[in-house]
Order: sequence, then structure tokens, then C-alpha cells
Amino acid sequence: VVGRRFMADEAAAAAASEELRLTLSVPERVLVDNREVERVTVPGRGGTFGLEKNSPPMVSELAPGTVLVDYGKGETEQFFIPGGFAFANPDNTVTVSSPEGVSLDDIDTDRVKVEADALNARLATADKGSKEEAEIKVGLEVYKALGHAL
Repeated sequence: VVGRRFMADEAAAAAASEELRLTLSVPERVLVDNREVERVTVPGRGGTFGLEKNSPPMVSELAPGTVLVDYGKGETEQFFIPGGFAFANPDNTVTVSSPEGVSLDDIDTDRVKVEADALNARLATADKGSKEEAEIKVGLEVYKALGHAL
């Protein structure tokens, strides 16, 4: 059997007839299940970027931040993720995979502040260069991004 290479112009031609579809998932559930979208904006490690129909194929590591899903006609939804990966495929599908994710509507802003303050207090007493200090700093990065999202 001889394999056939899928060339970039063939991928573009195949994708041109499709709508952009998004799947956003975390290990325990799917937050957006293969829905048609106009655009999805994600928090890339190098900065926030958007994916639309016919975006080039890519893989990107995601930073803590907001995933903005634009379904079109004024319907949007926002999710907070602590990081993950985005995959843009040549068939106009985008998959966002994250270890956790929650709708911004479901976040308790008072609790975010309390938890961030508790981490800052722990950081003050953590040994420099310790595993504890590293874990606290990762947590603070997430809470900082969450605070900006709200």
C-alpha cells in the first residue's frame, strides 16, 4: 500500500467547504462538544490569539486565561483554563484540551481573592528554591490570570 501525502493546497481546498467546529474538553467532561463557531480566542503562552475558519494548522501551548468562544449572532461563552493545548486542524476543527476548565459565570470572585491571599501568605514563609515555593508560584500565576479574567 502506497501512502498519499496530504498537501497544503489540498488541505485548504478540503477545509474551504467546512465551518469551524470547536471541541473544548477537560478530563472529566466536554465543555463545548464539536459546535460550530465563528471564532475561538485562546490564551497562548506567547499571547492571546484567535482561530477562525481556514486558520493554518498548528499546535499551541496555552497559558492560564480565558477561552472566548464566539458562536456568532452575538452568542458568546467564556471559560477559564489554567493552561493546556490548542490544536487547529486542516479540516477546520479546533480542539482545546485543558486539565481543568470552568465557565466564568460559575466562578466565585470572593473565593478567588481569599485563595490568592492565602497563597501569597504561604509564599512569604516558603523556603527559596523549594518545591513548595514553585508550586505556590504556579498557583499564583493561575489566580492572577483568573483575577484578570473576572
